[in-house]
Amino acid sequence: MGKFKNMIIGKGITIPELLASKIQIRTTCEYTDREAFLFTIALAGVAMCLEKEGLKKEDLRNVVVLFTNEGSFEYNLEDSEAIGYKICLIVYSVYGWRHPKYGGDEEVILMTYLEELIHHFWQIDDEVVVKEKVTQVMNAIFPTKNYTILSFYSSTFLNNELVSQGKEPRF
Repeated sequence: MGKFKNMIIGKGITIPELLASKIQIRTTCEYTDREAFLFTIALAGVAMCLEKEGLKKEDLRNVVVLFTNEGSFEYNLEDSEAIGYKICLIVYSVYGWRHPKYGGDEEVILMTYLEELIHHFWQIDDEVVVKEKVTQVMNAIFPTKNYTILSFYSSTFLNNELVSQGKEPRF
């Protein structure tokens, strides 16, 4: 594997056993203890739901998770002879959820983490299906909340996404 330029040591994230050998965490920016804690919660919720659905460690693909300031990064191959390299990568822009538009809202941060982890571990591309799965995982994490997809996403947004896929609106 190569290296991300300006990589620093991250801290405070606990990876559940199911995901321990499947996820590598890298960072090119500082993240807060609270952001690390929320990522730990997201990983625990994902692992809990994967196990509940009967998925095993050998069923899961590896991924590198990269925390960045604004989503940009530079990657260098370590092997000077290499002319290609495949990597599964999730990139989080901490500036995005720290921006005044979101104000560091913990629910937004947690859902952002979950969306990308769900895309990867369940291998789902469809944004509406991912958002339905986010709702399912949020309910697993917070069983007394009884969230619905409309707790997090507007019906207009969801229906527009369905229409863009050539599907009928259903929200």
